[in-house]
Parts: sequence; structure tokens; C-alpha cells
Amino acid sequence: MSRDSSTRSIVEKEAFITLLRVACDDPEVYGWLEKILLLGDEQRLALLRSAVLKMQIDGAPEDYIDALTSLEDSEIAEKVYEVIFKCQRNIPLNH
Repeated sequence: MSRDSSTRSIVEKEAFITLLRVACDDPEVYGWLEKILLLGDEQRLALLRSAVLKMQIDGAPEDYIDALTSLEDSEIAEKVYEVIFKCQRNIPLNH
């Protein structure tokens, strides 16, 4: 599977879309996600893996774990940051 089709399949998942919507609407979630997305790749991966492990221990739904895990991909993380950055500033997503 190519990266493009992999990215498309991720963004079609409801939990991933919910993560973006919540980050756009909730300043606390936005701040948490922004901090993660601004980290370098190695730091972001370590933090995400720690968060995912905690979510698994806490029994979080697999869809939400998958949504967070998708941010391990640097291209996806970059696009997510662009989306939440724009929505926090009321910039249309097509610009």
C-alpha cells in the first residue's frame, strides 16, 4: 500500500476526524496536540508511544489509539498540525 492510500485510509476514520475536530474546538486538546506535533521525530515518537501504552492500559477504544498512532508518521503529523493551526486561527483549510 502506498503512503498516499495509507494517509487516505487514516483520514477516513471517524476517530481521526474526531481528534481533529476536538483539537480545533478545545484549547486544552489543541495545546496538548500542538506540543506533540512540534517535537522532533524521535521525541514525538517516544511521547506518542508512551501515550498509546497508557491508553491501552486504561482500556481506551482501539480507534482512538489508532488515531493517535497515526501521528507517528511525520507526513501525517505535519498535515495534522497544518489543519489544527488553521482552524485555531479561522483560516479556511483550502488555503
